[in-house]
Formats: sequence, C-alpha cells, structure tokens
Amino acid sequence: TPTPTPTPTPTPTPQKTAGELVKAAVAILSGYQDSFAGAIEGVMSAKIGEYVEILKKKKVPSDPESRAVIIQQISAEINSLEASCDANVNKLLSQLESDLKAIGAETEIVGTLRSSYNEQKSLKRAYYMNKYLNN
Repeated sequence: TPTPTPTPTPTPTPQKTAGELVKAAVAILSGYQDSFAGAIEGVMSAKIGEYVEILKKKKVPSDPESRAVIIQQISAEINSLEASCDANVNKLLSQLESDLKAIGAETEIVGTLRSSYNEQKSLKRAYYMNKYLNN
C-alpha cells in the first residue's frame, strides 16, 4: 500500500508591525498623489491646447467665452479625477485603520495621513490651475 503523504502545515505569516503597515500605506498613497498630479497636468495641457486651437481658428488673441467653457471642462474633469483618487485613498486608509486595530496599534496616524493627503491635493490643484490659467 502506498504511504500517505503528510499534509503540509501552513507556515504562519509573520504579523506586520504598525510601522511596516504605515510605511506600505504611505508608499501607495504617494503613488496615488503622483498619479493625480500627472492626470491634472495631462488635463490642463490638453484643454489649454484646445483653447489655443480655438484662438488660431478664430484668428483672435483671446476669446473669453471659449476660455470660460474650457475652464468649466477643466474643473469637471479634475473633479472627476479627484473623486476617483479620493475613493482609492479612503479605501486604503480604511484598510490601514483596520489593520492597525487588528494588531492593537494606535490609529491616529490615519487621520494625519488623510489631512496631509487633502492638503497636498488642494495645493496641487491650485498650483496647476494657477500655472495654466493665469498665464
């Protein structure tokens, strides 16, 4: 008779420390912020390019009506990008909070990360709006 093969005992995965969990979340958060900034840059470049083409076709140095429409489009696209990024960040930070609670760690860092994210997001948005729309 064949000898039965013993069932391997699963190796327990070592529990991550609070520092490791936070470090991983910060790396992901940074990626989200970089993607958001890059997406804003892309929207702004494309929409400003559209405006320049309108001016060329109309053979005018400026067109306040077209500019207002472009600004509305930019705002709508950035709002959509922001909502998507916010959803990803909220999911990430909720998971981090759950993971920290699961190991009995303090969770105040989650609020700090959320505040930092919101501040950086606002600064990036203002920077790009100023960079492209005030020149």
